[in-house]
Amino acid sequence: MCANPSTLHYGSCGNSIYCSKECQKSDWPKHKLLCKQMADFPDSVRPASVSPDSYYRRAIYFDPSQVKPSFVWLEVRKQNVGGAPYWIPFLDHLMSRNKTNRVIEYIGKNLRTGRNFNKVIQVWYRDHYFNGSSVRNQGIMRAIDLGLRDVAKEWRGPMVFRGLEEYESRPGVQGVDMNASDMRHNVGFLHSKARRATPIGYKPPPGWTYINLDDMGD
Repeated sequence: MCANPSTLHYGSCGNSIYCSKECQKSDWPKHKLLCKQMADFPDSVRPASVSPDSYYRRAIYFDPSQVKPSFVWLEVRKQNVGGAPYWIPFLDHLMSRNKTNRVIEYIGKNLRTGRNFNKVIQVWYRDHYFNGSSVRNQGIMRAIDLGLRDVAKEWRGPMVFRGLEEYESRPGVQGVDMNASDMRHNVGFLHSKARRATPIGYKPPPGWTYINLDDMGD
């Protein structure tokens, strides 16, 4: 939320740490969208892997038919991309099966405070999300700040946020769970339209479309 050291836990999920009650109150409109859902997605109910080449991680899903985002268990599968093994999320049940329309963006740092996040967030959506035939995403409309909702009218169709241990500059990068505390970064992404330079040394897997966008919000 700010550049001050964060040591205080607030909220029923115990997932977020703040420097003060004031910062907690500022974050609450975003955090509350997923706070109670954390209790329904503990490690004890994580789906079992169906093979050594797959696993499940908790992701955040903006379903255009729902009024708020939700957690989902997202299956991640090992696939050969350009002759190297990459862990790719299986998204056909959450997004269009037409993979050519999917875009990947990355969020890894708060530019205002200079802080790196404790994970890299990978964002998936359709590159024709503004198409008039797509359904306006009501969950996104509810998540962004009231004063900025006019810019959200172009966000249409589904959107998925998943966590990574680092940027995918090499094969084998593993996925990590998303938490309620990550909503502030997701909303910062939704607020911002500015394109940022890609991380030094970063090379996307062959054939992938990507944009790197650092968080411009809280």
